[in-house]
Amino acid sequence: MKWLVFPLLLWSAFVFADPLPPDALIKQTTERALAELEEKRSALEQEPEKLYQLVNEILLPHVDFEHTARLILGRHWRTADAAQRQRFIDEFKTLLLRTYAAAVFEYDGEKISYKPFRMNDGDTIVTVHAQIQSRDGLPIPFQYALAKSESGDWKVFDIAIDGISLVTNYRTSYGRLIREKGMDVLLDTLADKNKQLIQ
Repeated sequence: MKWLVFPLLLWSAFVFADPLPPDALIKQTTERALAELEEKRSALEQEPEKLYQLVNEILLPHVDFEHTARLILGRHWRTADAAQRQRFIDEFKTLLLRTYAAAVFEYDGEKISYKPFRMNDGDTIVTVHAQIQSRDGLPIPFQYALAKSESGDWKVFDIAIDGISLVTNYRTSYGRLIREKGMDVLLDTLADKNKQLIQ
């Protein structure tokens, strides 16, 4: 879980006046996001709710949660009603927020580097490649999948850590639960998990 939080923090950032290219968005937000968290670490350790608020402010504007939800639920998205879809988006958003906020203090200055970025004119989905140098000396690769929105800015919809996609991982486990017990059971399970994370 520790390594999942770093990529999220790297592309979590403040809203820029003009849309940035995907690689620039990822790179330029890295130091700002981590610096913000480090500056307020002591206060946030005392008041976790403020940590949730901080991560919420720097994370959510740069994620396309509906795109992610559609990919995770797959065919189950098409059979879900509007209320179920919205509840899934809300619960999944809360799950990520609280999970990664809880892990944020594990960052300990590991070196982050980026691979050369390539994008063709007209591309609307791209991947930014990077890696974290772990303390044991082994590099951990990760990739951000971003899609261009109608407004022209780029939003993350998936992250792969060491070859494991967040979307694929959740799609497998959630899909199995939906097939066995139904969509509402999945939604209740997510809600219960979110309650446990704040206890």
